[in-house]
Amino acid sequence: MPLKRKIIMAVGGTGGHLFPAQALARQLRDNNIPVQVLFMGAGLNSSRYFSSREFPSIEIESATLFRRQISSLFPSFKRLLKGTWQSMRQLKKEKPALVIGFGSFHSFPVLMAATFCKVPFVLFESNVIPGKVNRLFSRWAQWTAVQFEEAQDKLKGKAVVAEMPLWDKDRISASMREDAARYFNLREDVTTILVFGGSQGARSINRLFCEAMQAWEGRPQLQIIHLTGDVTSCHEALLCYRRLGIPAQVKVFEDRMPLAWRIADFAICRAGAATMAELLAHRVPSLLIPYPYASDNHQFYNAQIMAQKIGGAMVIEEKNLSSDVLGVELKKILGEQGRKLKEMQQSITAFHQNAPRDPLFSLVEQMIEKTCYSH
Repeated sequence: MPLKRKIIMAVGGTGGHLFPAQALARQLRDNNIPVQVLFMGAGLNSSRYFSSREFPSIEIESATLFRRQISSLFPSFKRLLKGTWQSMRQLKKEKPALVIGFGSFHSFPVLMAATFCKVPFVLFESNVIPGKVNRLFSRWAQWTAVQFEEAQDKLKGKAVVAEMPLWDKDRISASMREDAARYFNLREDVTTILVFGGSQGARSINRLFCEAMQAWEGRPQLQIIHLTGDVTSCHEALLCYRRLGIPAQVKVFEDRMPLAWRIADFAICRAGAATMAELLAHRVPSLLIPYPYASDNHQFYNAQIMAQKIGGAMVIEEKNLSSDVLGVELKKILGEQGRKLKEMQQSITAFHQNAPRDPLFSLVEQMIEKTCYSH
């Protein structure tokens, strides 16, 4: 039995970066791969999306150099230098066999330290438009795994297409719709809409969706799971559905998202990378409203791939969003006995059949064998 070697996950930031990293760590653990996983990066201690009780972590200083304020440039550069020094010290202490970077400026110091210390590293890029950190470090990575093949042309070095690991994907089973209906106190046989704004929330979506429901005369039988992201919107949405007599579960946040995906027939959401992976894995058609302030407008390009290449979504840009526009699109998708909805579901299924890809876990396992077992 080979000795356990250490694997560093360079990560931080929003759920879109943290969820796949933690999912990969679970897969390594559950498949008895002889490694110890340690998370390093900025913002881990304060993140609601990081399971600090489950995974050991080391907090590292970091900052972004891409803010508009010139006055913040020097303090940010100073924090990056400090974070890189901290990371180099930790890498020399922990002696990891491999570093895995999941993007965002939170991971920059760890990847820079890995470069200086000559520790091999691989990257995972979940968006169509790669982030600045992954673009920079891809030239030195062993390889960069991408969720969308369109991202390969924007990276240096070797790139491979991989399936993004999903948080709690192991809980998915054929019987889970019934379990989900029981958990949410909803019916198993009624079309279910999942509404949520991702890890950054979306008050505009919360308000306009309720207005669209109120204006929709003769709407089909529906039930709703609405995750509002904040308490005020949660209260307002709950009152709205009660007035309209629509069965609904309204929450600020949902810890058991696999159950929400299992019962969802349709989703209205942002177009972050983790959301894209869940939509595809669970084969849920969607109406995507990209977050307009995402770096490099990457959510817009994620949404376009889902709509135009895969055919599993429709897209409304935030600048064009109103309750009337939202209502028109909902009628197209959910009206006429859900004909459009079924077409979108079939398109997602066809994408899976025509574009098989290796799970990120398999690629990392091979890399671990190559890097660790040779010692």
